[in-house]
Amino acid sequence: MITDLFYTIIICLMIWFGWSRPCVALAAVLWVDTVKPQNTSFSFLSGKPLSLILTAFFFFTLIVNAKKLKRVDNKLFYILFLAFMVWVTLSHLNAQHPTMSAIKYDVVIKTLFLMFFIPFTISSRKDFEYVLSILFMASTLFITIAGVKSAMGGGGYGVSLIGLQGSGFMYSEGSMLATLAVCVIPLALYLANYSYLSDKKIFKYYCYFVIFCSLTTQIGTQARTGLVVLGIYLLLHLYYTHQKLKGIAFLLILGLVGSQFVTQDWLDRMQTIDEGTTTEKSAVGRIVVWRWTFDYVANKPILGGGFYAYLDNAGKLDRYGTEGEVIISQRGAKAYHNIYIEVLAETGYGGLLIFLLIIAHTLILNTKNYPQQEAWETHSSSALKTFTLLYCAGGMFINVAFYPWLYILYTISIAKDNLIKLKNDENQKNSY
Repeated sequence: MITDLFYTIIICLMIWFGWSRPCVALAAVLWVDTVKPQNTSFSFLSGKPLSLILTAFFFFTLIVNAKKLKRVDNKLFYILFLAFMVWVTLSHLNAQHPTMSAIKYDVVIKTLFLMFFIPFTISSRKDFEYVLSILFMASTLFITIAGVKSAMGGGGYGVSLIGLQGSGFMYSEGSMLATLAVCVIPLALYLANYSYLSDKKIFKYYCYFVIFCSLTTQIGTQARTGLVVLGIYLLLHLYYTHQKLKGIAFLLILGLVGSQFVTQDWLDRMQTIDEGTTTEKSAVGRIVVWRWTFDYVANKPILGGGFYAYLDNAGKLDRYGTEGEVIISQRGAKAYHNIYIEVLAETGYGGLLIFLLIIAHTLILNTKNYPQQEAWETHSSSALKTFTLLYCAGGMFINVAFYPWLYILYTISIAKDNLIKLKNDENQKNSY
């Protein structure tokens, strides 16, 4: 009851301030779609169509405040994003399992359509940081819950640390939760040190608390994917930081803090990485699915098999093993456990090409050097680029290709680039 009341106050405040600011209305939709209070509630919010209501409200604010929307001069953005929406639609219409495909397509196309409007609604640095902060606080709600539970000795492989197993939450599965927990670390560092909210000590302390919870979450989930992504983050942090000694000190502190919560179960689980490609069923299972996918797409190279195409591998995976590997034999189907294989199987080589170009464009946007670059521009770009690289690395082992984060990272990078371009154009005009 108290939680529902708190959520209701947040939603009402966003609606109140969102009448004249589309970015606030957009953030409300993103917050609800991340936290999903209608799914976690046991009181009056339970089952309410909050996402539908707030999405309708967002599009209403777009109409009412049309003159406040920003012009986005990036032709590649329009080409890639709209082409991807068209491509997944064509793949769905050509789906091998149309009924099942329709379930996922409904979510995917709505997600992409909503993400498309992010650059138009962000008209200032404050808008940019507001949307980023709301996303950060919404997603870290689950990370802090998982982190605290892990620090207190909870968790275990296959255990849902947030207590929402099977509810459709991205954060309910251990590998996904562990990956996102690492991904938000660069975002936490940026917001803690360079955002407008960094002046508020309570917010700065919260960001550092999230980093602590991100580390303990890796231990609580016992997910090997989390360790791989964490290792990549440590290398990226050391590579990108200009103050190498300070960077090394930060990494040593992370290692020292994390080591205090390491359990024997976690160590035993991590040691199975060495067995991954030959005798460990979870890892070998992924590999044989990838082999099956290339075989499957050979007959559907352009559009793929549509969403849930992996259902076709039921009872066939034992044919794709090689000598020396544990045999994967199961009646049911096995999912891809890889974002690139997922996109390839479901949208073909055409869809995969667009998908990879979206990722590449995101990285390029955050690698640009602008004239008279401000600190927030430099460090926000670094955070978004690192987040994208970590997400793509973790995506090698989990099905998160059509979850919102990649498209949020892309469109918010477009928005940031657009803001900086408009600012530089304005400065150039004023200099004459």
